[in-house]
Amino acid sequence: MVFRHRNFALFFFGLIISNSGTWMAQTARSWLVHEITGSGAALGLVFGAFGIPMVLFPYFGGVIGDRFDRRKVLWVTQIIAALNALVLGFLIATDVLEIWHIVVVSFAQGTVLAFDQPPRQALLPDLVPRDELRSAIAMNSSVFTGAAFIGPAIFGLLVGQWGVPLAAIFFINAASFGSVMIALSIMRLPKHDSPGMSSDVHESMGEGLRFAIGSELVMTVMVLTVVSSMFGSSYQTLLPIFADVIFNSGEQGLGVMTSAGGAGAIVGSALLGFGARLPRNGILIPISSLVFAALMVGFAASPDFILSIALLFALGFTSTLVMAGCRTVMQLETPRHLMGRVMSLYAIAVIGFGPMGGFIAGPLADLTGAQNAIYIASAVVGVTTVFILKIKPVLRSAD
Repeated sequence: MVFRHRNFALFFFGLIISNSGTWMAQTARSWLVHEITGSGAALGLVFGAFGIPMVLFPYFGGVIGDRFDRRKVLWVTQIIAALNALVLGFLIATDVLEIWHIVVVSFAQGTVLAFDQPPRQALLPDLVPRDELRSAIAMNSSVFTGAAFIGPAIFGLLVGQWGVPLAAIFFINAASFGSVMIALSIMRLPKHDSPGMSSDVHESMGEGLRFAIGSELVMTVMVLTVVSSMFGSSYQTLLPIFADVIFNSGEQGLGVMTSAGGAGAIVGSALLGFGARLPRNGILIPISSLVFAALMVGFAASPDFILSIALLFALGFTSTLVMAGCRTVMQLETPRHLMGRVMSLYAIAVIGFGPMGGFIAGPLADLTGAQNAIYIASAVVGVTTVFILKIKPVLRSAD
């Protein structure tokens, strides 16, 4: 079990606290946007503003993560992320918040995460032995998606049930970043080195890109990850509309719906993290992707709130299997000295193109309705998966 490794356990529990605060704030931000504008396009704009820097900058974050001490890089990103949360809390508390403020803060948050995610992902192989990497990756994936169960539930309780001001949510989020800094401070890590790292930044960047482009398996997994993230996240972007307009359940409903996906992710991560015997990645990834697309259709068509909660749980569970499988393939295929740069590409695919999908899902929801927008997105995920399986047999043979 990966938790017997002290460094991994410290990192995991520090991130659980921090990311629960992040998900709590993210749910609050979505509700704020819906409350202020009532527009799907505005929701998409805010999600997209977060995604733009996550497409543009993570590769630079990967270069930094390979050139410098990853622990020190992560200290810096936690401090800046906390300041960003404080700014939004202050704007709400002083009653001067406007929609453009949320867009700018979302862009700033995405920029910080662009430099945080690659060194964070690249640090994992230093925390556990190679033969336990898939379990560690699965458990680590629950740090963000699984915290989606805790954070939104706290949001629904604090705001929907107890009437806590929204500004306080962002102040709590700012404080939560301290947990990661404490964990990093007491971890025992090997001395940082960067074997094979070119002294020229442009050459360093090119080295990682050449490897990724030259590996048919890595590129195949990257394409599937981009499509699954960009279109598969559409239901998350539109949850405030489902909570308010379709189910009339308010802040508490939004908290429960978001938490349901997080709960599914926790179960999926635990299944992998505790060593459950599953098909190899070449089978697990495409099957899980097709099931995920079918579940999106079921959620969009669901007329019942409880059924929708169950489907969201299943979506979170299945999404974890897809993403853990894709990330495992990439990390097993990548040499250690290129890990930060190649995993920055994974960060672009998941945390960049995922929110960027809001630019499509939001306006599409305004034009065709939220349910039809999800039908279209699910079709893209399903068709892409079948197409890749047909033209790229290398995926089917992946370990």
